[in-house]
Amino acid sequence: DTTYFYRVTGPGMPAGGFTASFHTRKQSDHFSFLVQGDEGFFPPVPNSNPARLADYEARIVHLMYNTENLSVPAAPALPRPDIALNTGDNVYTNGAEGSYRDYWMPVWNSDTDSNEMGAPFIRSIPFFIVVGNHDTGATGVNVNMLGGDNAGRFSGNTDGGDAMAYFNNYYYPLNGPVGVDQEFTWTGDSVADNGMFFSFAGKSYTSPAAIEAYRASTIVDSGGGAKLQIDHMSNYSFDYGNAHFTFIEANPHVFAGLLDGSPAYAKAPPAFSAYPSILREWLINDLDSSSQTWKVVVFHQPAFSSGNATVKNSQMRGVAKFLEDHGVNIVFNGHEHNYQRTLPLRAEAGVAAAPSPSGPAAVDIDTSFDGVTQTVPDGVLYIVEGSGGNREFDGDKNQPRGQGPGVDQDDSATGTFTLQNTSLTFVNGPAAWLDTHLTDNEMFPVLPGAGSGPKITTRFKSKVFSFGDVLVRGNQLTLYQVSEPLLPTSSATAANPAPFGTDVHGVPLNDPIPDTLVDPTNGDVVTPPAEGQSALLDKFTVTKPDLGENQDGNAQGGLEAHLSAPSRASAGSTIIYSIQVENDSGYALNGTQVVVNLAEGASFAGTTCDMVTVHGSQVVVTLGRLGVGSG
Repeated sequence: DTTYFYRVTGPGMPAGGFTASFHTRKQSDHFSFLVQGDEGFFPPVPNSNPARLADYEARIVHLMYNTENLSVPAAPALPRPDIALNTGDNVYTNGAEGSYRDYWMPVWNSDTDSNEMGAPFIRSIPFFIVVGNHDTGATGVNVNMLGGDNAGRFSGNTDGGDAMAYFNNYYYPLNGPVGVDQEFTWTGDSVADNGMFFSFAGKSYTSPAAIEAYRASTIVDSGGGAKLQIDHMSNYSFDYGNAHFTFIEANPHVFAGLLDGSPAYAKAPPAFSAYPSILREWLINDLDSSSQTWKVVVFHQPAFSSGNATVKNSQMRGVAKFLEDHGVNIVFNGHEHNYQRTLPLRAEAGVAAAPSPSGPAAVDIDTSFDGVTQTVPDGVLYIVEGSGGNREFDGDKNQPRGQGPGVDQDDSATGTFTLQNTSLTFVNGPAAWLDTHLTDNEMFPVLPGAGSGPKITTRFKSKVFSFGDVLVRGNQLTLYQVSEPLLPTSSATAANPAPFGTDVHGVPLNDPIPDTLVDPTNGDVVTPPAEGQSALLDKFTVTKPDLGENQDGNAQGGLEAHLSAPSRASAGSTIIYSIQVENDSGYALNGTQVVVNLAEGASFAGTTCDMVTVHGSQVVVTLGRLGVGSG
């Protein structure tokens, strides 16, 4: 909880370099953090002459850096953020060093603070990134360690041997498990050393020595002895304020290297490979070792998304039950280039199976939670924060803001959509969102009845870029979703009254400020400055209710725990404790756990497993869900 000031000077920098400050970790229960992702690319403007690139990333970074100066209708004055989280794909296309040079550093470390240039963000605000597929070789299946020979400026291609610059450009806690990085492909608990390959100019090579040399290049000593960053940095965790943050990799190499790109209407989504035990055990032990009020998990590919652009990349559904049982409150994802929020979800037995419109639901939802009047969720909230600045998966807008024809699922869409060159017609808007069987309307050609159940998504915003600002105040957490700057005018018509969607109150948004255009030959901005006011796209509050005692000493929430053991025990003997928990509160409790503190000199004589973990003198027993009136 201390501010430090520093100066950076060196070759290639202006005289005097730059000065900045940063603030070390707060431990109070009042703090704030930002969330965004999928931002590090300047898409080409179609048919532009001379050639131009569109930079949407800079305006988002500028807004995030100036959060405390923003005036957003329907939002209070927001504080300066303490930290920021990134949901992955922070550079494109191959995680190359050249992409950091072209797209990332000029925006996040800009000397100029503006909508067109970005801000000196990373000089002062700690920025934690989860590894996405484009951060390590594009697909997340494997990575070419040689790259290509066509890595011109702003191409997004590799210059050769730099496709995983993530592990050399950042410095994060090195507390993750070893052997689960991009070099290895996991199929359940079977592992193959085939994730790094060497191919150049049509020829393939084998070089274990080159792999080891790359790994050795990631060595650092951040105070706990020398470690290889690549060994630990795909998964890591840390505390801030009264929250515990866990970042885990969700790339396909962890799930048998499968990456099915076929559209949902052509082939039914498959069941997913099991999450490797080495990762499951690390994740569970990491969550159980924390007694923080809030537990927040970040990974790239969403487990639950109504965006439908990457529905067959939702392999992290297999982790949902672990997260729920071990106390996670909220999950942030990227990969889909939009903002989405689910209703509170509870995973059922078929959550990771092949989706089917028949049989039991794969997830249960809490439809009473609205984040305003009812703020205690019965389940885990899943948030897609992928609208940080790259183009969107939207079929109604041409590039650079859109990404070609496809099934449009924006919240403002109306009518129907006919897929080009086919006779298939799909509904748009909320009717097309994912249901509790994890099917949607686009799957009906291969899964009759798909998409007809209750919807799991409650808020979906695309067509505008945005970021999340989260305020933590003790046992309450509130998220404000803030849009890019908007003009005071709108291109709306009677036929399309909300071309860029609506705000938190359902009011149509104005058009975004003009695109920032960049000359790809020198990186210079060629468009005039533009300003605009942001809109509030979403707001919700989560409350963790107090189930303790009131001033009279009576049980306020009706949660009781009773511990019993033999009254006498001889030295060296085993004592069997019995614990009875009764939930007579008004809340269904997910992630219920019993924590037993062992006496000095005692040790745990039981068997550890996913539901029983030991951390020093503490034994954590996971009960999972306790409904109202159950025990």
